[in-house]
Amino acid sequence: MKSFIPHIVTYISKNHFLELVFDLGFMVLLFSYVVRPPNWSWSETNWQGPAFTCLKSAREACIVIYAFSVLISARSANMIFSALTLVAFTLSPVTLPAPGDLRFYTLLFVIFFRFFMYLVPTILPSPILLVQHQHSLPLVVLLSQGLIRIVRPLICFYFPMILVSCLTLSISMSGPLITGPLAYLQAIFSTPGSELPVIGVAPMDTRRVFFLLSVIVWLLILSSVCTLSSSTSVASSNPVIFSPSTIWDFYTPEIGHVARTRSYRVIVAYADDYPFPPPFSVIELLLVTIPIGLMRLVGNFHLKHATIARPVWNVTVRPLMMVIAPLCAFLA
Repeated sequence: MKSFIPHIVTYISKNHFLELVFDLGFMVLLFSYVVRPPNWSWSETNWQGPAFTCLKSAREACIVIYAFSVLISARSANMIFSALTLVAFTLSPVTLPAPGDLRFYTLLFVIFFRFFMYLVPTILPSPILLVQHQHSLPLVVLLSQGLIRIVRPLICFYFPMILVSCLTLSISMSGPLITGPLAYLQAIFSTPGSELPVIGVAPMDTRRVFFLLSVIVWLLILSSVCTLSSSTSVASSNPVIFSPSTIWDFYTPEIGHVARTRSYRVIVAYADDYPFPPPFSVIELLLVTIPIGLMRLVGNFHLKHATIARPVWNVTVRPLMMVIAPLCAFLA
């Protein structure tokens, strides 16, 4: 049994690594799109506008196909980002997301938060899981619990001051035209034929005071974080003997228990005999899931999923897993 467990872990790591490679490739394509949209020139003034086609190039086609394949796989919160991406590209059948469009801001939102989600091992795939779980997951649990105990109370405590200082600073820095948050207020609360009063340029002394107020508020927040982090006990003060059996409990037994639970959930998520990571989940849908559904509609309930999935997996996914096997062994 002990010799069988490393084989399972290695097999799951190859599945996760392959899915992570495709997910990072998807993020690279999405980043390429927001940096250089279709027909985008070096000068924003000479931009020709969005292309009048839904899928102008292979880049947009790959983004849409991968987002759809993640929705099919139905795994973790990554579905939300894929759904937003798919809606941004398919909401209008004529034009692609362009700068200044709400759909373009949706893509920027996806990129911004998806990179942060790579630090969350419960949202698959995650680069953190490339490191041995007994080393990476306890540290992740320690940092997440520390942030919850320290940052969340500070945000609730300082939120009114942050809101007031940022708003006053933005208003004082605005010019004679409505800019910044005032533009959003005008768009939300103004009625046709009426406008919000335009605030002129604030005196320099006023700008200095509000800028100083904002700096002091953020300095208070940073000092509070340092104070709480030095006085709040997150990890155990008792040293733990370093050994393979107790490395999970290096910080505290509670953190080790949570880390073991997360590692178990990751193993269960990838414990499939014939996995089809995105974008191969589209192939699984077309060549495995739909044929099995049709066979069951005609009364053939003896056909098993593995009977069709095995040859399809051997032709599509298995060659890639054999290619990345040496790299996975090196990372392990």
